[in-house]
Amino acid sequence: MHKRSFLLSGILATLSLTGLAQQSPVLFPDKSTVCFVGNSITQNGEYIHYIRSYYATRFPARQVKMFNCGISGDVTGGILARMQPDIMSRKPDYAVIMIGMNDVNRPLYDAKFNGNDSAQKKKAEALATYKANLTKIVSYLVEHKVKVILQKPSIYDQTGKLGTNNLFGVNDALKTCAGYMQELATKYKLPVVDYWTIMTNVNKAMQAKDSTATIVGKDRVHPASPGHFTMGYQFLHTTLGKVPAVSIKLAPGVKKPEVTGATFTEFSYGSNHIGFTYKPAFLPYFVNPAAASALEYIPFTKELNTELLQITHMPAGNYALMMNNVMAGEFTAEDFKKGIDLASLNTPETEQAKKVVEYCEAIRKHESDMRQVRHMEYRVLSKLPNGNIPDSGIAILKRKLADTAVKGNDRINYERYLKNKAHETGLYKEFDAMYKKLYSINKPEAIRVRIQKM
Repeated sequence: MHKRSFLLSGILATLSLTGLAQQSPVLFPDKSTVCFVGNSITQNGEYIHYIRSYYATRFPARQVKMFNCGISGDVTGGILARMQPDIMSRKPDYAVIMIGMNDVNRPLYDAKFNGNDSAQKKKAEALATYKANLTKIVSYLVEHKVKVILQKPSIYDQTGKLGTNNLFGVNDALKTCAGYMQELATKYKLPVVDYWTIMTNVNKAMQAKDSTATIVGKDRVHPASPGHFTMGYQFLHTTLGKVPAVSIKLAPGVKKPEVTGATFTEFSYGSNHIGFTYKPAFLPYFVNPAAASALEYIPFTKELNTELLQITHMPAGNYALMMNNVMAGEFTAEDFKKGIDLASLNTPETEQAKKVVEYCEAIRKHESDMRQVRHMEYRVLSKLPNGNIPDSGIAILKRKLADTAVKGNDRINYERYLKNKAHETGLYKEFDAMYKKLYSINKPEAIRVRIQKM
């Protein structure tokens, strides 16, 4: 077996061990509210976007509102401090927790502290604090009847040749954090999504081919798009169980085709053509090209994104597949016998799915303004127990902006905050309106199919 094939088979084996074999599926109910709680990796919102857009395409009638409750730089203590004003105020049915990257106190893992007894003591104290605070977070949410899903932290890349300082040992500390999460999951019988293991294994497979490759960014901390997509896949793989799929199996002369996941009407056939109309119950998923390289390492398409059209007993030859009078592809009779994955083609369905996914990206972008307000208040400005900042905090920012020496990201963030804070209520109203629109554009439509011998 080739080295790459061996690594990939190892990843697939890991998926079976870290997924549903250990827990029951969790499909968010219609009208439920889900809060994703974490640090900068969550505030970035990309893995949440993949989960949100998958739900919007695969479960078009199931309206699930997902809130980004991530704060860049946050730790478990920060989550406890903002629990009521930033999380419970959303009245969540579910809280999805991923935290740890900052709790481990990464600077202590710099090589200059090797052999330093004080640094070793502080590392142990950081992990002890993490465990104690995480326990408080989970127990609070459980006591307040919020269903909890734990996510083992994404990785710190301490194996790649990335040209940046390597704080070796951070990923091992995150593995310890993942172990604490598993303990709590076992204690409270909670679902747990294991990002640490799958990302470690995918990273290993990538670096077997290229030692400078990474599933996260060059900073070794923040996942790039393929990393976020891998996280989105792992969440869906772990929580959903068997996902409904469209399957159409037919043969010329057979009056009752085998159809699942769609309604099927107007079936006709002749000596050189087949025609029918079908309306799928859901849409295929459109994968962002920036994230598509992850598909080499995860079975997203096979598990979560297939739409099979299989036709047997066709005369040999080449056939044009037309959908709503538009050419979707040219295939042989043997191709149809094996089965065509419609989700992989440019079809009316995939075009609609692309628009839905792109609209979900617009929601993510809008929500980033909402989260930037919270980040400034919790991480930059003094905050009050109710989550609002005093006018003096705004006045301080305005004075800073009057100083021409304030430049770069500081100036950008101050200006962005003042703009968004002034319209914060409107931001949330627009967020609600965007969600309402999302569930008006994601409904599948009937498609007329004609397969013509060429």
